Amino acid sequence: MGQGKSGWLGALRTFFVVLVAASFASGCGTPRVLAPRQPPSRRMPVVQMPAEPPAQGHGRVVIDVVDGPMDVSARTVESFAGAGSGPPRSGPLCRTPCAVDLPLGRYKLYLSGLRSDPSRGDAVDLDVHPGLNVLRRASGKYETPEYMPTLPIVLIVGGGVGVVGGGATLATGNGAAGAILMGLGLALSLGGAIAWPRRAEQQQGRSTFWNEPPQPIPAAEAQPAPAPAPIFDSSLAPPASGAPTGTDNAPEASDESTRTPEP
Repeated sequence: MGQGKSGWLGALRTFFVVLVAASFASGCGTPRVLAPRQPPSRRMPVVQMPAEPPAQGHGRVVIDVVDGPMDVSARTVESFAGAGSGPPRSGPLCRTPCAVDLPLGRYKLYLSGLRSDPSRGDAVDLDVHPGLNVLRRASGKYETPEYMPTLPIVLIVGGGVGVVGGGATLATGNGAAGAILMGLGLALSLGGAIAWPRRAEQQQGRSTFWNEPPQPIPAAEAQPAPAPAPIFDSSLAPPASGAPTGTDNAPEASDESTRTPEP
């Protein structure tokens, strides 16, 4: 009876030791941090621009995500909460790629993936300057593992049954069969613990941003346009009735200038 009890306890102790060791080996559920994304190229995205220029005190912002459309929400960030400043404003902005006009200042943009890919999500700081502000983002992600995976559960349960059965077999005095059952049970339990997708994956996104200041209006364009030229040239118009012509005012030829000198 004492040998049977010690065999059971030894089998259970070995089983739990294997599970704990496998949990530590697989990271104990901490997220696995992947290498950051590569910044997108500095290329202007194809987007429909507003017809009117930005209002006074506003800047035009073009937002693009290289992975596909994402919903964008914005929240104002105040550098100093003075007495005259209001509470931060937030709300949905657009779906990328998009172009919007925002008041000058600092913003926090929240990018959320669509229902087809809920693992994608990101947050970006943005400073809106006068002119055209272009933000291209390679979004980050956080993928959570499956909560109840089928295969690892089957392996762990089967391994536990094998370990307990091996311990019981050892207690009956059949050492070879008990050792084989315990070995198979431990192997199955170890495989199930390693295969359990308990580790989430986290990846940081990267951005490419540039600003094109507004172009100053040249002085020639700022001056009023000259009056249009007349359609008809007045010098080619016929003279009015009774008006002297150019031949009326011409001096008459002198007789002396036309007289032939006498020999």
